[in-house]
Amino acid sequence: MGIQKQVRIDQVLVFQSGDNSRDLGRALWAALEEVSRYFTCTPSGGWLEVPLATKSGSVGLIRAEFRKWYVAPELPPDFREEVEATGSYVSIDPGGKDTLWTGAEQSPSIYDHRKLGTAVASMLELESAAILIDQEIDPPSEWRYIVWDWYFGGAVISFAPIDPHYWGIGEAVDDQARVQEIKRGARAACMSVTGSILGLSRCDNPRCFMFGGVDSVSRLGDMLSLGPEHQVTGLARGRFDEYDQDPNVVSTPVPESAEES
Repeated sequence: MGIQKQVRIDQVLVFQSGDNSRDLGRALWAALEEVSRYFTCTPSGGWLEVPLATKSGSVGLIRAEFRKWYVAPELPPDFREEVEATGSYVSIDPGGKDTLWTGAEQSPSIYDHRKLGTAVASMLELESAAILIDQEIDPPSEWRYIVWDWYFGGAVISFAPIDPHYWGIGEAVDDQARVQEIKRGARAACMSVTGSILGLSRCDNPRCFMFGGVDSVSRLGDMLSLGPEHQVTGLARGRFDEYDQDPNVVSTPVPESAEES
């Protein structure tokens, strides 16, 4: 028997902007649910068999438990019941006045993901966490932006550069297409981060969630499934549609068996 480990992953959706919470909250909440369902194993008592990065080729037995949080200045009234049924809502001060928002050295409007991640983890008493936020995080000096990076205890994922508005093309994209684009990219990033927390290795398959060469947001659009090179036992797997017909609804990926038929 391999190493046996239970992992609790807190999925935290953090909005600084009340407008973003209203426009994108429901779709991104659905995306987090899609991620947790994808990595929740039903057979074998809930254990995933994950190959470990060792010469012996040993297997780790991993069981993931997910918990969701919604952190924002406000929660749309028509969305409150859904959040309260599947997660917890935490109110923060609007306008960047909350202590979560510590500006990076290069710009006060870009945030230090390490300090932000640590502050969120401390506030909510988290262990391993995937924190999805609506603001930019500090990239390496030679990069224009970054989608996610790690802090001690998890990762902070920014969907700001996934937003067509970031690139000045918002007027050319209708509201639903914008939400679809953001949800698809944010889901791929969350899948990759979650897979890493569970012990999956990065790969060279550009259509896989664990693709290691994500050098632009355009790469995220192709990352729609977990590739066959990842010999993980216990996952239902499947491939998500490129665009959800209704991004506010939790989507079910097409099973691999259906894809092959």
